[in-house]
Amino acid sequence: MTASIDATAAARVADKAFSALHATLTGDQKQSVVDWLDALAAQQLIGMATCNPAMLAANQLRAQQLIALTDAISTGSTTGYVF
Repeated sequence: MTASIDATAAARVADKAFSALHATLTGDQKQSVVDWLDALAAQQLIGMATCNPAMLAANQLRAQQLIALTDAISTGSTTGYVF
């Protein structure tokens, strides 16, 4: 049996964690995180060229999520993207 997940509570926890992360990162740390997320997104996009077609949609979603995270951390604002 799977546990019930409260989407509102989960979103609230995610927002709080993101705010805490963003508040504690210095300029260099923030840039390191953004660079790392950029590299992960690039790897994901490159891997899509040779992935199993059945996995393409999941890989596209993962790439979109990584790009949204990169944008959110680098600009300091969330994009409203639902993970």
